[in-house]
Amino acid sequence: MRCREKVCRFEKYSEMLYIVTTMTSKEHLKGGIMAEFTIDCQGCGNPLEVLESWRGRMVKCPQCGASFRVPGEKQSSAGTAEKSDSGISENSVPLYMRQSAASAAYDGKRRRENAVNWIIRKTITLVFFCAVAFGLWWGIRFTLFRTSGMAIFKKVDGVVIFASGHELFFRAEKDGKAFTGSIADNNYSDPGTGERVVTGFDKYVFEGGYLVLKEKYTVEDDSEILLEKVIADNGRITDIITYTPGGKETGAVKYRYDWLGRAKSGMISRESGGKKVEIPIVFSYRWYGPIESVTIDFENDGEKLFDSYVFNSDGRVECAIHDDGKNYTRKIYEYSTKQDETKGMRSAYSIYNRNGRLVGKYRISYDNEYRPSESRMAD
Repeated sequence: MRCREKVCRFEKYSEMLYIVTTMTSKEHLKGGIMAEFTIDCQGCGNPLEVLESWRGRMVKCPQCGASFRVPGEKQSSAGTAEKSDSGISENSVPLYMRQSAASAAYDGKRRRENAVNWIIRKTITLVFFCAVAFGLWWGIRFTLFRTSGMAIFKKVDGVVIFASGHELFFRAEKDGKAFTGSIADNNYSDPGTGERVVTGFDKYVFEGGYLVLKEKYTVEDDSEILLEKVIADNGRITDIITYTPGGKETGAVKYRYDWLGRAKSGMISRESGGKKVEIPIVFSYRWYGPIESVTIDFENDGEKLFDSYVFNSDGRVECAIHDDGKNYTRKIYEYSTKQDETKGMRSAYSIYNRNGRLVGKYRISYDNEYRPSESRMAD
């Protein structure tokens, strides 16, 4: 009686697929149940003895738990249970071996739902981690953008152009929003007469606030005209090409960037002594991201060029050294701390010679269009 109750409870709470057992002892033949034929489990190969009336039905191996269908067509069981050729009634199959078609369908549906839920959970987890990684990547790029010495470069027709400390990154805003379009600006010189003379012309082209092209025309010595074209990608300058009005290229500079959007290398190409030379530009960064220095060190056939720019922790140029073998200058820059739009822009610089002697100090001021003008300070 105790055994029968346990069997009934097992059937009530867990109507599984037909559970067949290996008929290795006479104890499995209680109740007159006799196996008609033997099949091998499709999961583990374990030999299983099943009734003829189970053909076409699903069974579950007790060894490995694999479910499969018994070969053959399912026999009719309408009304009273039919007897097999051996005279054994299907009702003689113990309750724990039976399963209704509804419970079999429910079990398959539950497995499918579990598989779908697993895929959904894994997909959500993957999307979450991808979003976090993208946020960190973009945050680092944005931080480096802000810590690379961003300051107002100039203001034209209400459009404010921001430039990085090394002036390789440009962004434009108007009324606090990203600017798209073209703006033009004239460069002026003041020879001391108070007269403003146009000496050049700049044209900036922006898309979504980022510089894509800059064209510059400069008149030198009232005779020679030099043209410069700056090509940029998302605000970051990639190529600077100088050429004559006739279209002859006189020099070029190429910049390359790393995955964080920082300039990682540059190459200056120009002619020297009738042959083309290439001068490398080396960038170095602090361990936490912002730029630390830019160096050009070149020497060939008696020609020497050394330019070095050292940046402060804000990404702005702190010291600039130029040495071409004949002339040497070292400039130390100061920046405005005023609480206005000129904050962070250059306010003064000092010049030292090769022996470390101060040879001049200059103050930088800006007009309404943020064009810089310099005036020598008293020694």
